[in-house]
Amino acid sequence: ALVRGEQPELERARPYRDFVGWLGRQDISKAEAYWREYLSGFSAPTPFGVDRARRGAARETASHDERLALLPESATRALRQFARQHQLTLNTLIQGAWAILLSRYSRETDVVFGATVAGRPADLTGIGEMVGLFINTLPVRARVEPETPLLGWLKNLQEQQAEAREFEYTPLVEVQRWSEVAAGAGLFESIVVFENYPVDEMLREQPDGVKVSDVRSLERTSYPLTLGVVPSEDELSLHAAFDGQRFDGATVERMLGHLRMLLEGFVINPAQRISQLSLLTEVERHHLTVEWNDTRVDFPHDRCLHELFEAQAAETPRATALAFEDRRLSYEELNARANQLAHHLRQLKVGPEVRVGVLLERSPESVTALLGVLKAGGVYVPLDPSHPRDRLAFIADDVQLAVLVTTESLLGRLPAGVPQVVRLDSDRAAVEARSTQNPEGSAAPGDTAYMIYTSGSTGRPKGVMVEHRNLVNTIATNGRKFDFNAADSMPVIAPFVFDISLFELLTPLVGGATAVLLSKEHVLDLPRLAASLTGVTLLHLVPSLMRQVVDYIRETDRAGDYHGLRSIFVGGELVPNALLKDMREVFPSAQIHVLYGPTEATIICTSHAVADTPVNGRHVIGTPLANAHVRILDSHLNVVPVGVTGEIFIAGAGVARGYWNRAELNAEKFVRVDETRYYRTGDLARYLPNGEIEFLGRDDEQVKIRGHRIEIGEIESAMRRHPAVRETAVMAREDVPGDRRLVAYVVTGGRAETPPAELRGHLQQALPEYMIPSAFVMLDALPLTSNGKVDRRALPEPDAVRPESGADYVAPRTPVEEVLAGICRRLLGVARVGLNDNFFELGGHSLLATQLVSRVREAFEVELPLRRFYANPTLNGIAETVEEARRTGETMRVPPITSRPR
Repeated sequence: ALVRGEQPELERARPYRDFVGWLGRQDISKAEAYWREYLSGFSAPTPFGVDRARRGAARETASHDERLALLPESATRALRQFARQHQLTLNTLIQGAWAILLSRYSRETDVVFGATVAGRPADLTGIGEMVGLFINTLPVRARVEPETPLLGWLKNLQEQQAEAREFEYTPLVEVQRWSEVAAGAGLFESIVVFENYPVDEMLREQPDGVKVSDVRSLERTSYPLTLGVVPSEDELSLHAAFDGQRFDGATVERMLGHLRMLLEGFVINPAQRISQLSLLTEVERHHLTVEWNDTRVDFPHDRCLHELFEAQAAETPRATALAFEDRRLSYEELNARANQLAHHLRQLKVGPEVRVGVLLERSPESVTALLGVLKAGGVYVPLDPSHPRDRLAFIADDVQLAVLVTTESLLGRLPAGVPQVVRLDSDRAAVEARSTQNPEGSAAPGDTAYMIYTSGSTGRPKGVMVEHRNLVNTIATNGRKFDFNAADSMPVIAPFVFDISLFELLTPLVGGATAVLLSKEHVLDLPRLAASLTGVTLLHLVPSLMRQVVDYIRETDRAGDYHGLRSIFVGGELVPNALLKDMREVFPSAQIHVLYGPTEATIICTSHAVADTPVNGRHVIGTPLANAHVRILDSHLNVVPVGVTGEIFIAGAGVARGYWNRAELNAEKFVRVDETRYYRTGDLARYLPNGEIEFLGRDDEQVKIRGHRIEIGEIESAMRRHPAVRETAVMAREDVPGDRRLVAYVVTGGRAETPPAELRGHLQQALPEYMIPSAFVMLDALPLTSNGKVDRRALPEPDAVRPESGADYVAPRTPVEEVLAGICRRLLGVARVGLNDNFFELGGHSLLATQLVSRVREAFEVELPLRRFYANPTLNGIAETVEEARRTGETMRVPPITSRPR
């Protein structure tokens, strides 16, 4: 009536007229100042972390569902007593528990959710007699610092609520406009409705003669999740209304259960820190930590890896152990050669914990060296001849090599200083004069078997020490799990400086199968590699190389040639679901396994059998392998519930001894949880309801590129050593789907512009090829976040035209050069390629080189030898090689490698 301008009965209208007047007297500028400060620094809604990804039309197709949980009478009574004892309201306890739950689920310490307020100003006479919906919904912001004492935090939360009462009349639309959240995005995605006037209480107070029955209510909000709390004398009712497009019922039921656990935990120990509160019941904890980690399997823990190989050699001496190009070595021959080298090394005082470097090209001699070092009792330290001299020198000095096994041609890759050197070519006669019998009393299961150097975040690589018993568990138990047998053959494709090569090599050798060793040139020649796979039964590839193999097989319509492949393993980096789908089509008869495991857990520790085409978009890494124990924990080492993101921690027989001479890092990464030693991986994951683990990425700046584990900090540290570099940031980008590359952003120190080629050359002195950024972007300044850190999300996409193809550009002159330039443009995603442009300086890498070789073959029907290509990877150099091959008719076609009859 007041709105329409009518004159209602004065006494009945006065409260409403007073309310309108009260609103008019409020200072909106004070409200704006309050809410702006209250929400300062908050720019995005708090994620749930356990819901499904938003869909484009989710709002229109939302399906509403509900779940109910009751806090038992005893727990409700204890909670009320706790509230009275500490002068807290039940509403404060509910909001506090919800804030902690959101913080645990989202892994954020600053959370915001909505809460309804009565909207009736207490200082206005008669407001309680007015009929109407005055309820308002406003944001509640809680900073959940895990080490804060619980009780003090709850009291601060209640004081915060009291301060907000003065401005609770403010419309939510205005509060959102004053916030830093982007227009169109909500301030929050969940609201808490604390109902002070339960319907059943009101019904008991009806006048005589009035009967109310069959009372029903229907509540709907526009939020994905609404928590309604109804207190009563007997039980506290927790009611969740949710959007079924965003949540499944089981998830919401677990959420309500965790909320109950938090409320009950408040009462148990008010003095505890927030981080000490548990979300899990004992049944849930047992399920996650015990039932899903029931992986105990017997393995020969009292033996060393080389002893398992020796036993196999005694059982099948004439079977083919190793195939390499046109060479074959039987188990007897390989064992004898390794024994000769082992006895030679023993004469050089090699024994337990004595570190022996192996600097060899991929060949049967490199396998002999590995086994010989193990048999002598020494520590195998693989060195890659293609790595920069500075990096090799650092490793040799850091690990304090006692002996180096190499050849005359490679000896110059390391500076003088290694006390003793065995040259397998010039010292061959001395080595072959040694005994072919198995050495005795060399190493024990607890001795170090090998040291693999991985990228280091501090700017220098770190050596991981793996013991014989770690290696035996991985090789022996997984050989049984995946049913490796004497009829199998498996290519060895990974470089020996990566531990997955030991899975490819040693698992066949201790199971009586054949290891097919492929040279680097063979691996990088896609047609040769694909042809080789027709003769093997087992295969492991990193996803990036697997993608190229699958695409090549599909393009050449040769899928029918691979029926002999019975098991395929893929891992080392994130495995795209699209790749698994294509693998299933190309290799329909093979069992596909996704593998996961860091070097510190001895190669692999979980596996997932891909039974059907993946359709859910998840990156599943499966369940723990034999004698591996996996927990997903939060930053305070609490086990996280199903569906909640945490960090992967690994315990069990595969966990390595630790890092060489890195005490502080060992203390940080190898920790004790419930008296058990765990390795904390830095990998984020969550449990799925079926017990499998979904991989979610990294918790730091470590990245995986083409299967290589790379610490961004090591690249940035090397970059800063260039005198012209003032600031730098490196990140992995995937601007083209499926092509993940490193990009360096550089701010120079005011000197004349430094050519990217100079920066690349500087890095090549210290880092291996896979760690060299594909593009260098010069900036005036690095973008920063509000707290002064580099804002990596604001770093620009590299230009399509690389800086290197600028002033010295020389256009192609001949038809061959034109065709090659077109091939390079398409592969590298650049606008032009000149005669003097270097394939690698334009962003190329080893896997793109395989595609280049393949496309050159298709275009010109000639072979592009990789050694010639790597020696001169400019467009001009490639063209000269192609022209020469066309003149001479030179080819390098190699038939498929197959294992001989046994």
